[in-house]
Amino acid sequence: MSMVWGVIREKSGFILIPTVIHGSLVYTVFILGKVAGLEASNIVAAITLFIFFVALFEKMMKEPI
Repeated sequence: MSMVWGVIREKSGFILIPTVIHGSLVYTVFILGKVAGLEASNIVAAITLFIFFVALFEKMMKEPI
């Protein structure tokens, strides 16, 4: 995952974007893990990452620097 955050940082030129994405993902996993259980939170994290890679990351990689 750190490689992905590095690519986002290099493509965007702004450190706050990968920091916010990473923080929100971790926050979601931990909060849901306490409420609904670790299995449910991991499922939500996997769905979130899938949506991110399909929609946003692919678009970001195609844009010129």
